[in-house]
Amino acid sequence: MLVDGAPAHIPSLLTPLKLLYLSVFRITPHIDKEFDVAEFLKGARYATVIISKALTNKDYESLQGLVTEDMIEILRTKIETLSPNQRQLIAVNEDDVLFYILSDIAATIGEEHSIKITIICHYVQGLAEKRNKIMGGVIDFTTSTEHLVCNYTFI
Repeated sequence: MLVDGAPAHIPSLLTPLKLLYLSVFRITPHIDKEFDVAEFLKGARYATVIISKALTNKDYESLQGLVTEDMIEILRTKIETLSPNQRQLIAVNEDDVLFYILSDIAATIGEEHSIKITIICHYVQGLAEKRNKIMGGVIDFTTSTEHLVCNYTFI
């Protein structure tokens, strides 16, 4: 775990209803009239790839503006303790994503309005290669030791 004490997020069947409610009654009328969850998830997926690769390469400067300063320091402290092999596990490649889902959403309105969205990304390093090798067969992920999960929260 890169951030000690970070909660493990588990998706809820109520999340789509919460998203609908917040989109209609809070986000669109009060915070962002053009909010589009599909577009957000596309951008968040791209950000996940960029952030994870920057962490793998210890490129903390490229995290400026994407990650808060205090979180960069927390991550830097943890990354420095990892071996090169452990750091390689952090890198998320677009083609290796098994699924990427919205786990939680919250919105506050008022002077300090914000939207907080947590996503869960399940990925298997080398998934694209495995898919190409079996060409239409079934990949059993239940016994895979390479199946990795990351949670990202965007504010």
